[in-house]
Amino acid sequence: SGHYGRGEMWNNIEKWSKHRSGLYNSTAGSTASLVVVRGNKLIVAHVGDSTVTLTRNDLSILKTVQITDEHKPNAPQEQARIELHGGRVEKRGSVHRVAWKRVRQ
Repeated sequence: SGHYGRGEMWNNIEKWSKHRSGLYNSTAGSTASLVVVRGNKLIVAHVGDSTVTLTRNDLSILKTVQITDEHKPNAPQEQARIELHGGRVEKRGSVHRVAWKRVRQ
């Protein structure tokens, strides 16, 4: 394991740790949310286990609405999507992780 500069992690794939199943271990995840307000339109994108909410002031009462759902790998629909694309969901400790086989180049 280690930290790699931009673009060099793929050059070090042989150093990545593997699970006994032959799949690469994942010790970190990614999450991102993006919200763009353009005129009266709200453009929202997100990935990972992040949630986007909208809070507005309605007659001096703050009202919050959840706009997105978290991408949890163990959620039935998300797990089916992962498996359809060749991945697998494994529980490591109390955390569900996505494991996959890498194609050798």
